[in-house]
Amino acid sequence: MKVRRQKPGRCVGTTVALLALVLGAGGGCRREPPAAPASPWKLVESAHFAVRTDGEPAQYQPVLDRLEDMHEAVSATFFTGVPMPPIDVLLYARSGDFKAVAPDQHLVGFFSSKVAGLAGGLLVFSSQAEDPAAVAATAAHEVGHRFLVEVSERVPTWLHEGFAEYLGASRIAGDRMVFDAAPRPSASTPLADPLPLDRLLASSPADFHGADARSQYMTAWMLMRQLLRAPGATSLARFHLLVARSAAASSPEAQRVAVREAFGGAALEDVEHAIEASYQGLLDGEHVPDVSASLTAPLRRQPRPPLMVTPLDAAAVERLVAELRSH
Repeated sequence: MKVRRQKPGRCVGTTVALLALVLGAGGGCRREPPAAPASPWKLVESAHFAVRTDGEPAQYQPVLDRLEDMHEAVSATFFTGVPMPPIDVLLYARSGDFKAVAPDQHLVGFFSSKVAGLAGGLLVFSSQAEDPAAVAATAAHEVGHRFLVEVSERVPTWLHEGFAEYLGASRIAGDRMVFDAAPRPSASTPLADPLPLDRLLASSPADFHGADARSQYMTAWMLMRQLLRAPGATSLARFHLLVARSAAASSPEAQRVAVREAFGGAALEDVEHAIEASYQGLLDGEHVPDVSASLTAPLRRQPRPPLMVTPLDAAAVERLVAELRSH
């Protein structure tokens, strides 16, 4: 009878092993508990963004590039001299995971200004979409919200959404960001007839999620297009005046006064007619003005520091999502 010698680190004999297991003897095999799966989440930090993501570099890099481009462009134009801390982002790799936290299933992204522990709020979206241009447009859109919050938390919703849509329709031409240079923020953005300005200026945040939401967005966007329809310092001065006056306004009538002042005293009826004409141009398939007739900003892009990537505990993300859902 041949006796097998026990080798270090191995168990010999099925009967002995079973007996040790049953009796809890210390001489049996010690089985280490299975290791917890590694968290797919990571914190990716760029020059101006702190991105929590479960995506791979091929998924988050294009989004970060777009975010940085828009940050550079608006910092050099609309928000010159406005100090901005790093912007927090929650970027899902899969659209299904994003939709599980989105307040509306039709959204590609959203911005929440009230997240505990994040003073500047949180940009939330997915890197996965049927239309990649929609991801780029959403990134630009949400950056607009974040900058306006930094200027004032009292900026009205109609101005927030109009400006964000304006940025969402931007495109990159060579080494320049061309603002509002697309027929709409993305191919998936539906057209909707504009509303009377009085109705827009009296709107609440809930109106941008109701039955006339698309018309609310369209009117706000068309209003911003008229305000910024010509390049140069005059358009930017109008924008700054509108932000300051509308943030201080406490009634729809005061909002009307703010808009009239920003348009140099023009009657709101004349602004409405210009909006209707611009919208008709969209319906007729007219193109927006070329680069020479649009506000633009140079994109230097260099030198940008390398991304810093560190592992992130999934539990930390779960707590953040729970806080997000509570609002």
